[in-house]
Amino acid sequence: MNEHQQTAFGLYLKELRECRRLKQKNVASEVRIKPEVLSMIERGKRKAPDELLIQLAEKYQVPLEEVLLNKYWPQLPLLTGIMKPAQLVADLQKQLHPEDMQEVTQYIAFLLLRRTAANKS
Repeated sequence: MNEHQQTAFGLYLKELRECRRLKQKNVASEVRIKPEVLSMIERGKRKAPDELLIQLAEKYQVPLEEVLLNKYWPQLPLLTGIMKPAQLVADLQKQLHPEDMQEVTQYIAFLLLRRTAANKS
């Protein structure tokens, strides 16, 4: 993830928190990190580990798949010029049954995590 992508993702996380009118220090306390760390993540100055994203998705009541798509989508060079993740999900929702949609988003999240893990090794 480059600096621009990291900043954009941090702003996405900040927007999720602010839309729910949650204070940074309270969220940080609940996920057991320092408020300064959450601040740095939201400003794109520090990477958010996937383990933390699981907690934040739960706290913000957002599907984990959505959070992961927003984190990893920009790193997929063949897809970024085609469609943004929110648009892809919206288009799929129009054409798939809810059960199928859930399975597709979980599979996409799995693929993104697998690709990231492969890139780390």
